[in-house]
Amino acid sequence: MSEVLLREILSEISGIKQEMSGMKQDIQFLKDEQAKIKQAVLETNERVKQLTDKTTSTPPSISSPAVPLNTKHY
Repeated sequence: MSEVLLREILSEISGIKQEMSGMKQDIQFLKDEQAKIKQAVLETNERVKQLTDKTTSTPPSISSPAVPLNTKHY
């Protein structure tokens, strides 16, 4: 009786170990994806900063007046 119980317990433990191994792989995959997303966000933020700096440092052109020409005032 105890030998049968021991086999069942060991079998159950083996299944749990396999599940944990799969979960560890899933966690590693998520960490890798998170790192990629973080890098993409950092690169996007840098690009936005560059575009913003470029936009604010460029004087307004004559073709785009600060006040619209066809504006009705009430």
